[in-house]
Amino acid sequence: MLQPRSYLAGWLGFFIVSYDGALASVVLAPAFGYFLPADADPLTIGAILLTVFNASRIGRPLGALLFGRMVDRGGVVPAASVSAIGYAILTVATGLLPGFATVGYWSLGLLIGLRALTGIFLAGQAVAFGPNLVRAAPPAKRWLVGAMLPTGSPASYICASLLTLLVLAVAPAAGPDSPYVLWGWRVAFWTAAAISAGSFVLALMAGRAGEVAKVAAAPVAESPARRGVFLRVLLLLSGIQIVLSTAVASLPGYLIHARHYDATAITWAVLVAYALMVLAYFTTGLLSSRLGASKVFIGWAIVATILSVATLQFLNVLPPGEHIGLAIAGLIAVTIVSLSVAGFMHTYSIEAFSSSVVATGYGTARSLSEFVPVLSGLYLMGLGFIVGDAAAPAALLAIGGCLVIAGALLVDRHRNAPLLPPTTQDAT
Repeated sequence: MLQPRSYLAGWLGFFIVSYDGALASVVLAPAFGYFLPADADPLTIGAILLTVFNASRIGRPLGALLFGRMVDRGGVVPAASVSAIGYAILTVATGLLPGFATVGYWSLGLLIGLRALTGIFLAGQAVAFGPNLVRAAPPAKRWLVGAMLPTGSPASYICASLLTLLVLAVAPAAGPDSPYVLWGWRVAFWTAAAISAGSFVLALMAGRAGEVAKVAAAPVAESPARRGVFLRVLLLLSGIQIVLSTAVASLPGYLIHARHYDATAITWAVLVAYALMVLAYFTTGLLSSRLGASKVFIGWAIVATILSVATLQFLNVLPPGEHIGLAIAGLIAVTIVSLSVAGFMHTYSIEAFSSSVVATGYGTARSLSEFVPVLSGLYLMGLGFIVGDAAAPAALLAIGGCLVIAGALLVDRHRNAPLLPPTTQDAT
């Protein structure tokens, strides 16, 4: 039976996690000088940008453990409520921060500190409803639930980008004293707080309507061979993160700064790709249910790697700034194909864990895997010494694809292990 409040709460969990990433990468980008001294050199700016973007990842493993254990012990509503309110308070506080001109480096330190604390509560949003919704769905419908929930991610990126463009139209960013730098960026942060408050209300409504008990996964007996899957899932998700960080995260910036394409056109191309992502999620989710997720993982790893390498090589051949239609087509294709893995990745990972630790296991593996691409620049530099700078991105993509294939096969072996017969304790 459909549990509308729970499904919407689970969808908002994905929305909020991705929206928070857009706050650091999209919303703060035009206003970052607000937190920096005027004489900061490019290397310092780049290092601080990376630190701010990754700060929320610091707290996510801790949040996954804290809130995951709460969910696994039956505290879905408390976990969702505390994480939503905590995130809302911290996001409002971030939107009130003074700038460098007022408090100096304290401004930057407070921003990084609040972003790190925010990560703890973001992890709660990721594990509160989603894992149990997938596990509680009928096996034949799990792919549908697992494909529907992560559509909140592209929706959040589109909303954050459009909101930023709208605010920029009203409050332009044209220097350190411009309206967007002084106050415009705060609008998106306070909007995130309002969305999180809505998630809090939904969690309470779902609890009062009795939906939470209906989406809690029933415990099952597990064989020893089906335990200890955490490292296998972490290997799989880490490979995915390497592919995505190399193929998707850096491509728009590469086109704008290295190939000199128009920034507005590239931004709109990314928005189009994210709008089409919903169809890609349901397509890969359906394929995984019909063909088997491990086979689709292997196919995805091969196709995404080859397509990304071929697109990068093709873009390097094009004259800088010319044939923008071809560049945009390549960007959209790589983005859709690479990110389509989310249509079945979460379902596959969630099903790998026993119901007694599903939120903790899935949430922690997901959070830790997001640390892997933080050092992508160092990976590329190291590979550059071995295979040359030109071939380094292709080599890193190939490594990521191999990790995905190995992780999928290892997790699949775990999933096919026989169950122990139910015991009296399991039945109660």
